[in-house]
Amino acid sequence: MKWTVFVFSSWIWFCASVWGLSPEASWESQAHLFSIQFDGAQDLRRGLGLVVPGFTRGTLSTSSRFILRNSQVHGAGTVSPPPIPEEFPQTWRTENQIRVLGEKECPAPCSLRFAVMGDSRPERKWFLKPFYPPKRSGEIFHRILKQAQGLGLDFSMHVGDLVSNGKPEEYQAFLDVLEPKVSWPFLTVVGNHELLETQGGNLPVHYEEAFGPLNYFFDFRGFRFVVVNTADYDITGEELLWLEKVLDTPLRKVVFTHTPPMQVTAWTEFLWLNEGGFEEGSQGFTDLLAERRVERVYVGHLHGFGVAEYKGVRYVLSAGGGSPLYPWKPVKHRFYNFVLVEVDSRGRLQETVYLLYKDGRMVTRPISDFAAPLRF
Repeated sequence: MKWTVFVFSSWIWFCASVWGLSPEASWESQAHLFSIQFDGAQDLRRGLGLVVPGFTRGTLSTSSRFILRNSQVHGAGTVSPPPIPEEFPQTWRTENQIRVLGEKECPAPCSLRFAVMGDSRPERKWFLKPFYPPKRSGEIFHRILKQAQGLGLDFSMHVGDLVSNGKPEEYQAFLDVLEPKVSWPFLTVVGNHELLETQGGNLPVHYEEAFGPLNYFFDFRGFRFVVVNTADYDITGEELLWLEKVLDTPLRKVVFTHTPPMQVTAWTEFLWLNEGGFEEGSQGFTDLLAERRVERVYVGHLHGFGVAEYKGVRYVLSAGGGSPLYPWKPVKHRFYNFVLVEVDSRGRLQETVYLLYKDGRMVTRPISDFAAPLRF
């Protein structure tokens, strides 16, 4: 059955590539606005997940999927991270990017601007590369970064699938792209393509070396931003416990993860298939986000754009950073994109979708131009 689905899906993708199927930008969209506050060094440490209220120091090191893996916790609450290979520059590591973000302090009330993008990795199947060359993905991602350069961003979040096969040379090539083009704090989420196939399973070996933690959070201008690892199509009970503690805050809350939960059926059901989302732990995940009144969840993985609601929580799909677009459902809005999120000094949140046409034009659409989010 799985093999039949794979062959069928590959054939559709092949035909779509040959026929040049890609959406026109006459779709609907959504983008929002955020504001944030940063309260100094202690919040920076907490924001990295190094000190989590309610946890005894060191308890987060029990899972290989948490950010304190292989780290030494010291009495002051700081962490000595594992050694980083010399081939990867430390500039783009999460802790260093958040330190740069912390320097963007401004007196309250203060506005905020950040961008969400995702799924920029090139096609990896050899039989599709002639029809969707890696160079094309690179050009699209460069175009997105160039557009973002002039937006005055406080930071951006890439929601995963930065590379194709999790190999170190692919990470280095991605970092080489960032160096001349990105002048703002650039943060990332681990995606399924960041996992490297090893004897021990699919592991984010080089992602941790290049960027760092798989699960982390930071506080900025009145918001708590949380990154959750769903790259392996699940979320563990331990991670849910961590997330429950992290979301226990009066701050406004935003979550970033790569794979959407299965409950968002607008993106995860196609014909008789239940594909495209993660199932293990997904009900506890979505229930927790609803209970803690998370304002937005930004996801990737399904190449295109979409907006949906589940239990009062809005999910925004931004996965059009250069990877081949899905030529069929469940993704309705199939165009290259990124989302600008703004919060004014009054705390009003607004999102704008940047859509890239086939002819290279970049246009903007407010979320009101798109169909109303689905309600479950």
